[in-house]
Amino acid sequence: MGETLEPDHIAVRAPQLPGPFAVGRYARKLQEEMRRRARVLLIGEVTGVGRSKVQAYFELRDGEGAVPWRGCPRAPCATEPK
Repeated sequence: MGETLEPDHIAVRAPQLPGPFAVGRYARKLQEEMRRRARVLLIGEVTGVGRSKVQAYFELRDGEGAVPWRGCPRAPCATEPK
């Protein structure tokens, strides 16, 4: 099972990192930052495709790396006719 660490224990294990931050606060800030980034068109191989009742997920990858994607399964896809 995962170990729950108190903030003072985290500082001992990772003194060079900022924080600790609450996960929800960090997630909101990360989401805001990602929304400020420019929209771009990416090309690559789709791998690791999965779908739940709520969302779809996959990785778009090439020889240099991968980008994970998660979102609404009803979101428009570039390959669907408009």
